[in-house]
Amino acid sequence: MRIHEINNQYVLAVSYGNYLKADGGVDKVIAEHCQLFNNAGVSYIQIAPLKPGGISGMIFNCIKRNIYTLVIDGSFQKLVDEEEIIRMLMRYERGEKQMIAFHIHHLKKNNIRFLNRISSIAKCNTYFFVHDYNSICEHPNLLENGSRFCGYTAKPCDDCIDCQYVHGIKSIQQKTRKILGSFKNLYIVAPSKIAMNLWLMTFGDLVQENHCFVVPHQKAFGVNTLVPDLNDKIKIAFLGKFGDKKGKNEWIKVANVVKSEKLEYELFYFGTSDIKIDGVTNVYVQVKPDNPKAMYEALVDNGINCAFLWSLCPETYSYTYHEAYSANCLVITDSDSGNIASLVNENNNGKVYSTIEQFISDLRDDTILDIMNKSTSKGPLKYEANTDILNLVGGKGCIEPTYVKQSNVDLQMLINNANYKALQSHKLIR
Repeated sequence: MRIHEINNQYVLAVSYGNYLKADGGVDKVIAEHCQLFNNAGVSYIQIAPLKPGGISGMIFNCIKRNIYTLVIDGSFQKLVDEEEIIRMLMRYERGEKQMIAFHIHHLKKNNIRFLNRISSIAKCNTYFFVHDYNSICEHPNLLENGSRFCGYTAKPCDDCIDCQYVHGIKSIQQKTRKILGSFKNLYIVAPSKIAMNLWLMTFGDLVQENHCFVVPHQKAFGVNTLVPDLNDKIKIAFLGKFGDKKGKNEWIKVANVVKSEKLEYELFYFGTSDIKIDGVTNVYVQVKPDNPKAMYEALVDNGINCAFLWSLCPETYSYTYHEAYSANCLVITDSDSGNIASLVNENNNGKVYSTIEQFISDLRDDTILDIMNKSTSKGPLKYEANTDILNLVGGKGCIEPTYVKQSNVDLQMLINNANYKALQSHKLIR
């Protein structure tokens, strides 16, 4: 099969899976990058290893050659092994095709020795993207035993003797240091300040501060002055993936209280889950490349007043928050939610709670309306993919994004709240 002809300049991106076959946050970012670079006349090549489902960590000194999916300019080409990829890159080099950036979106499932071989061929900067915390811990969301944010502070995690991930964390961090430390021109890109600062707590010595860029996935345009009507009952909706770490159990607790105590609220679920909860109206919503505003439109069409975004882990970005903000929904969130809590405080468009009981108390006391009235912020008319990413490799017409080290107030608050919750949890257990 003949491989798709590329432009004179190209970006090589590495991740853990074929973004054409998945709909996660990383996949969405890669798809947007591909479109942005293609629009700028730059080809975008993405490779991802095919691995058995049980293998998820970084791989060192792999003897057997890995098989990769090869996607060029948004089109799947074929399956290739490592040697084919190396030969392809060297052929491009001889043909005066210039690699202008090497993007590493994930180390998971990748053979580190192979990435080093690519780096030796590339005569460009390497950019490591902080999409989650898999480079720090086995659990990509830093959840102790997969249940709650551990309050990670970059200290040795031997103190976390009850966590199933404690034994692997040092090994993972050593491997991350080995691979990232081998790149001569390394840049770090994160979608939020809180994500950047949390990652730098561990690996700040690997990179110069002026090589760190906070580039949100989207840019906001305009101001949406339309506010959801407030009818007889305030409408509250759980948005997105219906999982434990997204606050599923807390939402069920809210639904049970509203129903049993006959509180005057209408509850909704917006997403793709078919799980039924008594007293909650399900609205099927799937955000896809051909319908990126599906969630926003569903929120507006149904007149949702409040979005329940109770993430139990420190989100690095959160597309769902931005969809809710754009629809001028009050955002209800947990203090462990990372960038969600940070943006709620920054934009004054909701409330951050330490416990679900505090939120339920506000529901009982009818103070949600007061919170809504105090939330004066208006969301944007629309969001679009952030073109600042082009400027990192010499694009024209963009304001250069820079990372300015924040006071770490949001990060310190995140850690303090998590440690307090852990203390309370241990007291309850004992």
